[in-house]
Amino acid sequence: RNREVVSTALPLGFNEWVLVAEIDTAEAFHWTDDLIRQILLASILILLFVTASAMWLSNRITASFRSLADAAHRIRDGASTVSLRPMGSLEASEVGDAFNQMLADLQTKQRELVRSETLARVGELTSRIVHEMRNPLSSIKMNVQALGAQTARDNEDAELKSIALGQLDRIERMLSDLQQYGRPIELNRQALAFSDLMNSTIHIVGSEANRHNVRLAVSDATRGLPLLGAREHLTRAVSTLLLNA
Repeated sequence: RNREVVSTALPLGFNEWVLVAEIDTAEAFHWTDDLIRQILLASILILLFVTASAMWLSNRITASFRSLADAAHRIRDGASTVSLRPMGSLEASEVGDAFNQMLADLQTKQRELVRSETLARVGELTSRIVHEMRNPLSSIKMNVQALGAQTARDNEDAELKSIALGQLDRIERMLSDLQQYGRPIELNRQALAFSDLMNSTIHIVGSEANRHNVRLAVSDATRGLPLLGAREHLTRAVSTLLLNA
């Protein structure tokens, strides 16, 4: 029939007969054409899937970096409160959380710097004010003491002198406290006995209490247990409470 075929032969073993089987070449190999078409179709589908997945993943990564860039631009422009929204992937979320933590730390540091700078300026201003006020205050105190020496025999004048000096001392203490405002507090903590703390405090305010006929009594309920604190600041706090009382 003048057609190309694929054939095979098998001797039958008798009468020199041979069994011949043949099939058209096109019919024999048509499955390879189908296989090639299927492979091409599968390759195209895989390529489309990989391309779509890469574009989707690239968009997610790009969106994450775009969010980071936008946040950085807002910070550069002076925004004080910036945070990233939750991101899709685990890796991007970890980066976002780290970025938000960094922003929170930066905001805390910025507030601390602003507070320190403000306190430094206030401390400098109060130091100047206190310095300017101490000079006339010292002059007034010296004049009151001089007038008191001249009128020492007059009980009424002596009482007025005592009141005036007491008020001047109070103003000096207020100025000293004001001068401490704005300075960084350095605490030197140590183990303290409550009785020792109160004895040093009473030594400071004892003369003022005697002048007002006030008797100070300490009730120690610590049973000898030590306190951990800064002696100077605790003494100043307790003495201020007693003087105000």
